[in-house]
Amino acid sequence: MKRLAVVALASALPFTFPVRPAYGSALQRAPITERAGVIASDNWSGYVLLGKFTSVKGTFNVPSITGSGMVAQWVGIDGVDDDALIQAGIIETGGASTYAWWAISPSTTVDISWMKISPGDQVTVSIRKVQGTSWHIAIWDQATEQFFDQDFTYSGPHTSAEWVVEAPTFLGDISTVTPFGFVRFSDLAAGGRAVLWRSVWMVQDGAVQMVPSSAPSVRELMADGFVVACVAS
Repeated sequence: MKRLAVVALASALPFTFPVRPAYGSALQRAPITERAGVIASDNWSGYVLLGKFTSVKGTFNVPSITGSGMVAQWVGIDGVDDDALIQAGIIETGGASTYAWWAISPSTTVDISWMKISPGDQVTVSIRKVQGTSWHIAIWDQATEQFFDQDFTYSGPHTSAEWVVEAPTFLGDISTVTPFGFVRFSDLAAGGRAVLWRSVWMVQDGAVQMVPSSAPSVRELMADGFVVACVAS
């Protein structure tokens, strides 16, 4: 049966391009007003590069979750200041099921049902332009050696690249943030030209729910990766 959940687009993200956020080493749930220079989203957290891109890649761990919520990890192109988006990743629902998926906006996500994903797996997602409107998505589960590999047609502007942990939208509502510890993104790569970079904090009702670790420069971000920590109670 076709899944009704839709991974929410980043187009709802209000970008104001403030200075890079700074915070202490103690991550804690706190009102957004206590944090200077934060780009807030009500459904996701991670890093964004703005510019012009022909590819994006990243590796992340699949976290364990409990409870009735959902959490998704994905890598994508576009979706920040436009309605276009090509993305792929992993989603966990209620601690009961974990699976890979891909999506090209405005269509809904498509499950890759034959891939068997488990918490603790390391997954690499890459998206690259082949030529014209032909793009290639690859998903590799390093623990099981399963590999998804397919070309798609995509005509978006490819003006942003992102690495994201998200509270997905289900039937029009953002899912409850389910504690998951952390997700580490590594082996980051983006082909093209970045003119701006920003970290994104997930904030609901004035309180931080998910936050990425800080990076002093794009070079260090790409070399060292980052961690998204769940600070929701």
